[in-house]
Amino acid sequence: MKIFISYRRADSKYVVDRIRDRLIATFGPDQIFRDVESIPFGTNFSETLEKEIQDCTVMLVVVGQQWLGITDTKGNKRLFDPNDYTRIEVEAGLRREGILVIPLLVMGMKMKDMPTVEELPESLRDLALRNGLEVREDPDFNHDMQRLITSINQSQGGMVIVQEGATHFDSQSSENNNSASKRQTKTEELLLLKHAITLRLENLSKQLDPPIEKGRNPYSFGQALNYKQADFLVGRESIISNILENLKNDRTGIVAGNGGSGKTSLLQAGLMPEIVRRGNLPILVSATSDSLEARIKKAFLTNVTDTKYLNQTTLSTFLHHISESLPQAKQLYIIIDRFENF
Repeated sequence: MKIFISYRRADSKYVVDRIRDRLIATFGPDQIFRDVESIPFGTNFSETLEKEIQDCTVMLVVVGQQWLGITDTKGNKRLFDPNDYTRIEVEAGLRREGILVIPLLVMGMKMKDMPTVEELPESLRDLALRNGLEVREDPDFNHDMQRLITSINQSQGGMVIVQEGATHFDSQSSENNNSASKRQTKTEELLLLKHAITLRLENLSKQLDPPIEKGRNPYSFGQALNYKQADFLVGRESIISNILENLKNDRTGIVAGNGGSGKTSLLQAGLMPEIVRRGNLPILVSATSDSLEARIKKAFLTNVTDTKYLNQTTLSTFLHHISESLPQAKQLYIIIDRFENF
């Protein structure tokens, strides 16, 4: 069995990365084809696509908000260009007998938003008649992917149903099944953690330097400035620089001061944005009824208590997985606010 993923990079790259990783964790890397990584350098793109589609038994057509409407430089919809690679892929899949073509609705798309027959080129109209699946963001992503994997397995006459830790129902012994289940659970949760980190990095970068709201006073008595209000924190540049310089030599540091002196504003609106500007990842945890370990884990995965491996692993091991998941050369900064309350 081989699965071909058809998508538009400008439309759904992030979620396709995550879908692909989830499928690899279940079926293995050799069973998943995605053009950007699967086509060797120097080979004919069209010929390779045609061959791979002929070899695959499942095609996933990932449809996001822009899939139908993306245009070329002249303003024409690319899907109506006979040379458009996405169109070529889907056309080939629909023409072939014996291939399961599943539309995947992502990026907030619902089944009611699926392109209609009238909106598609004639060669693609059969796609509108295929039963599709919505793949939602967390906390529903794993549930939706589970439904997809189960459907794929059933369509291929297989017996592998990934459920509650990816248990494999085959001729293996019960002991081997349990071992495989644990490995699968760990792999899936680490993929989930990796994507959570990627999303956090993207969101923090997007939130830097937002447009200033005119006519609104950002300074409120007794209320700290937040991450999005970095432009309103003035006169603390040297303090922030000194903190980060000291952390190069000593991996821990303390910001001390009287109550109401602005320590939280310094951390949220000063230190965190500067860490992001330098290409690193900060997380901020504050005192709650949870333990410090639980707060740090929840800072990365809000639903960490629903996981098996990550929820039970030690904080040291959890942070080791974080460091392994970070892009190269990036560092993690854990900022603990109101530490005296822990």
